[in-house]
Amino acid sequence: MIIFEFVRRSFPSLLIVGLGMMLGFPSAGQAADIQVDTTDDVYHGNCILFCSLRDAILVSNSNGEDDTIHVPAGTYNLTIPGAGENGGLTGDLDIDSLDMVTIIGEGPGATIIDGNAIDRVLHIDMNSGSVFLTGLTIRGGLVNGASGGGIFNWNSTLIINSCEITGNHITGDDNNERGGGIFNEEGLLWMNDSMISFNSSEHRAGGLYIGPGSTTQLNRCTVNNNTALNAGAVYTEGTSYFYNVTFFDNTATGGADGVWVVGTSEFKHCTLYQIDIAEETIYCRAGGALTTLKNTIVSGTCNVEEANIDPVAGNVEWADTCFMGYGNYHSAGTATGLLHLSDFGFNGGGVQTFKLSASGVSDDYVFTTTHLLDEDARFTPRPVGPYGDSGAYELVPDEIFSHGFENKYTTGWSDTVR
Repeated sequence: MIIFEFVRRSFPSLLIVGLGMMLGFPSAGQAADIQVDTTDDVYHGNCILFCSLRDAILVSNSNGEDDTIHVPAGTYNLTIPGAGENGGLTGDLDIDSLDMVTIIGEGPGATIIDGNAIDRVLHIDMNSGSVFLTGLTIRGGLVNGASGGGIFNWNSTLIINSCEITGNHITGDDNNERGGGIFNEEGLLWMNDSMISFNSSEHRAGGLYIGPGSTTQLNRCTVNNNTALNAGAVYTEGTSYFYNVTFFDNTATGGADGVWVVGTSEFKHCTLYQIDIAEETIYCRAGGALTTLKNTIVSGTCNVEEANIDPVAGNVEWADTCFMGYGNYHSAGTATGLLHLSDFGFNGGGVQTFKLSASGVSDDYVFTTTHLLDEDARFTPRPVGPYGDSGAYELVPDEIFSHGFENKYTTGWSDTVR
């Protein structure tokens, strides 16, 4: 029941027939708890005397059980060189268990797995069982001429909860370099209360690459300050859903500073913000599948063919580049004056958001009513006023925090997830 309540609460609109079978949840079977007790990157092939993170994953790969790996607070630097080896003995950490693997840290910023620039951080092999990551920072991955600087996932189910994917990089300039932070192809990826920040790719998708045949949902997440040649934030060729997601100041030197859409995508209660409002928040390739916008703020431009984008209702933008129609608001005025966005940072909840200011058109916008989500990116119920607010932040007048620490990893003013 816990697993299904998590799915129901976190991913309300991704309804999948046969969910348990698709996620690989066993109806019955053995399970093991593995406790990591050293930050050293060493290999013994077992966890008898002491257990490194690499040992724990290798034991999980071979024991034929559903495993939960507990990783205490600390920095786990990968130090055994040898990129490209897929047995988990050198370079990145390779997960190839056919059973369910859960890796639990003590919170982003507390439990840090660092690729140390010797390889990517995590490699989930094709057809592995379901992988759950919770309470981790994944950083410092570096690959050349390959994809997935932080995490590589192909044809498996990956669920990421309360994690930060940051400071991972891809070098090389051909089509094999995709996803500086995360590469996901032909797999199922769900991210909840997580951040993808300051990653880069010298080719495509600085933050997240969503490949053909894959389904991805981001819920209450932030994608910020990622860079690439094409698609600074996200490049999606699969089916993607973005709910309560903030995209901020991602950069691409070739095209699509924000999100490059080839597949079918839905943006609901999202905030897409570029400091330079002439930069592209969304690029939809001509002839591509449909992009749907609902209750979303666009501060920047859409580069679209009119037939490929459908701004249903409740959306607000500074100019009519997304072909907004009835039920949406657009203006040629300045973006900051129109949208009343301020204070990007930890405004409650587990991820960074843009606060709304009262009297902006995004606040209590009448056309949001049809497509309201239950909560904003900070767990604040919608609506607070007579109508819901557009974007990922629901304004609560005179609040300090509203439901600000419900992700269980932040406890006070001085705590951050970075």
